[in-house]
Amino acid sequence: MDYLDLQTFLGENSGSVGSEYTSLLGCAPLDLVFVGSVAEGHGTPNSDLDSYAIVRSSDFTRINDLALDTRSIFPQFNTQVSGVDVDVRVVSENFLENAIQSVAEIDYANSKLRALRYVDKKYHFKQVQEILGRLYCGTSSQDSLWHKSFTRSCIDAELFKWFGALSLGECENKYDDFTGFMEVGDFESGEWQLNFLVSECIKLLCFKEHIYIDREKWVPYVSRGSRSTLVGELRGMLVNNASIQSKFDVCNRAIAEGYQWIY
Repeated sequence: MDYLDLQTFLGENSGSVGSEYTSLLGCAPLDLVFVGSVAEGHGTPNSDLDSYAIVRSSDFTRINDLALDTRSIFPQFNTQVSGVDVDVRVVSENFLENAIQSVAEIDYANSKLRALRYVDKKYHFKQVQEILGRLYCGTSSQDSLWHKSFTRSCIDAELFKWFGALSLGECENKYDDFTGFMEVGDFESGEWQLNFLVSECIKLLCFKEHIYIDREKWVPYVSRGSRSTLVGELRGMLVNNASIQSKFDVCNRAIAEGYQWIY
């Protein structure tokens, strides 16, 4: 199989690449970061070349106003260089600093989530039921048949409700479905619905914090063993003014090590 070598491609088309980005964006990017299959060394000549163009904040505002897809955090454009399709996402120069701070904040939230998930180890189960009954129904639920896993799911959902993610319509619908299952006693369906609900809340929380999610790659839940190391590296980069490429590399590694489902 033929592979598209990124460095060879850029070396042969350095002038074309620079002029194409400048023409497309109306300004010269401060830096370019290449990601995806080509950057990872397994892209073919038919692969799209995925890239991030770092621009000044003032240029980002102007470019963002021109973007056709207003649902995306990053303005996105497509072009061609020497027959290769190039996908361009535009990022403001201060985006990475904000994202790094968000990773640290979500790491703190994750530690709180771990404590809440095991609250039934510290309190009697009926006490937890009583609390949940007041949270969701305004009345006691001591006589319900909720099992412990479902109780923890409810606690998780309430935590993300505090984050404000449920104010968005998609999650409100799932929350209504959950309460509907709860009212008729279909706890198994209710727990499945909460799995979807919390998944959506994670995604929405990331978007709220301006963290980009590529397909099903989720940022917040970095494994316990490497979490402190990654956060330390990210904070160090803020202090030491590391290169943009270095910041992307560490953020991508945080994403790669963070594919953990809550359940």
